[in-house]
Amino acid sequence: DEAGEDLLYVCDTTGTMSNVKEGINKLVEERLLHRDLASDFLFGFVAFRDFGQQYLSKELFFTRDFEKIRDFMMRLGFSGGNTGAGSAAEKALQVAIMLDWSRVPRKRLVLIADTYPNDEEELYFRGRLLHDEENIVINTLYATHAVKKKVILQKLAKIGGGHSDLLPCCKAGGRPRDGGEVR
Repeated sequence: DEAGEDLLYVCDTTGTMSNVKEGINKLVEERLLHRDLASDFLFGFVAFRDFGQQYLSKELFFTRDFEKIRDFMMRLGFSGGNTGAGSAAEKALQVAIMLDWSRVPRKRLVLIADTYPNDEEELYFRGRLLHDEENIVINTLYATHAVKKKVILQKLAKIGGGHSDLLPCCKAGGRPRDGGEVR
């Protein structure tokens, strides 16, 4: 199907991201409202956090059911994480690798985070695997103004053939691309 699209949001849901929850919900809602109605659209979401030594994730597997998506987003909680510790973004990309992506030509992953990963090289390795082996474009949205953290997410987007931008709710006006409407 030439008109199909898989879109997966992979989002850090630690306590430090709780102040942008409403912005993330709005971003997802806008994307669903502005989807190409003629396309075979599948949406998924991987919420991740690490709390102590325990890695936690919650997945919404690819679906077309918009009520199911809205319900998942409304129930999504933001908590946990260690102060000063990195995120488990590289583990979340491992979950993304294992999902049942369809065979459509347009496959997008949007990583949303506010800090660096626990293992930067592992993050890049998994990003290359998703992009090079699975033909998935990786875009990143960051909820930080810290240069080092942004640079890591920008590098992942470059590896994934995508782009990187500040999360919409962290900007004064303007609307950044989430990657669903480009390339």
